[in-house]
Amino acid sequence: TDCVVKEHTEYWAPDVVKWGTVNIKKSADECCSDCKQQAEASRGTGGKPCNTWVFCDDPQGCGTQKAGECWLKYNPKPEEAKISSKGEHVGWTSALLISEERAAEMKAKEDAYQEEIRARKEDPENPRIYFDIEINKKPVGRIVFVLFAKDAPRAAENMRQLATGEKGIVPHGKEGAGQRYWLKGKRFYRIIDQFIDQTGAQTESVFGGTFKDDPGGLKLKHDRPGLLSMANGGKDTNTSHFSIVVA
Repeated sequence: TDCVVKEHTEYWAPDVVKWGTVNIKKSADECCSDCKQQAEASRGTGGKPCNTWVFCDDPQGCGTQKAGECWLKYNPKPEEAKISSKGEHVGWTSALLISEERAAEMKAKEDAYQEEIRARKEDPENPRIYFDIEINKKPVGRIVFVLFAKDAPRAAENMRQLATGEKGIVPHGKEGAGQRYWLKGKRFYRIIDQFIDQTGAQTESVFGGTFKDDPGGLKLKHDRPGLLSMANGGKDTNTSHFSIVVA
């Protein structure tokens, strides 16, 4: 077995086998070695072996945790490890202690997923839209989205028209009556750190009322930062509201 390391990532696991507050290490390598030693020592004892660890790699600390804290954890399904936080701002380094065979399987699965994403991004039939973002009226950058039209044709076309504003004015008696089916100038009304940002045009869908879920879209997982999806109140209740996964 070996440690499959991910920097700027904090893994979640249901059980702690050694608390980081009393387990300070000088490096991620030392934390890896400690996990291996604990796993070996637990054999035949009935105790839970370390197969996941997180190490505070930031000299300034990781939130309320001190620099150097090495948390040893156990996850019954380490290959399905959940990520608590991820990104350049995250001071944690994490790893899974798994066999070379399992690591190779996970890498192959990840490579296949990345190839699917690459193919979708480069597919000329998948339109692109963009949002120019402002914070306190100051431009901070542009977000470009590739809409997966083949997987979720209704949701993709709805988002495309909401981005262009081409649909025109919302008719009387409808949600958002009198304004355009357009996202320009709208605010993110829900921002949940390490989860999602949510907003919408405050109108019905461009198709009128709500529209049904796309079966292909429902098969896609919310497992990566940057993914765009419709926000709704349940099955087949999509309108102009959507969320962006941020962690």
